[in-house]
Amino acid sequence: SVKPGDKVTITVSSGKGKTIVPDLKNMTESEAEAELKNHSLLKGNVEKDYSDSVEAGKVISQGTAKNTSVEKGSKVDIVISLGRKEYTAEVSVSTSYNPFESGEDGEEGSFDFILVQDGVEKAVHSATLTYDDFPYSFPITSYSNTDAFVYVMFNNEALPGEIRITWH
Repeated sequence: SVKPGDKVTITVSSGKGKTIVPDLKNMTESEAEAELKNHSLLKGNVEKDYSDSVEAGKVISQGTAKNTSVEKGSKVDIVISLGRKEYTAEVSVSTSYNPFESGEDGEEGSFDFILVQDGVEKAVHSATLTYDDFPYSFPITSYSNTDAFVYVMFNNEALPGEIRITWH
């Protein structure tokens, strides 16, 4: 208890103190958490999102901009990359692409399936097939969901027509 005439010392806190938010981009989640701890900060909410430019498992962005002055103990939200988004499709090659007359003689041939998308051609599947293998299906993946088609090469010669792709 304080009596009249006693000396009282009052200390006014200036708060927890300030620190600067570090740049967390391209760090793993654990590296970002350690860097935040080094700056007396806490990891806040963690979201995940696709990124074409930041590899999976690394920080894409942070909720508080780097070099911002904040109170020690503040939380910094981060977004972690899931990598590039992949789109899939099932390519179904109908019997109209079957170049064999019949399945009686066991004839087989080399088939290459070429994806054309965004002005780029890419071999996506190869197989040795016989008459009895048609209709024929196989899965493909792409990092883009733009319009695309597959054309069929049989023994190094293009078969007429193309197969339109519907991405999922």
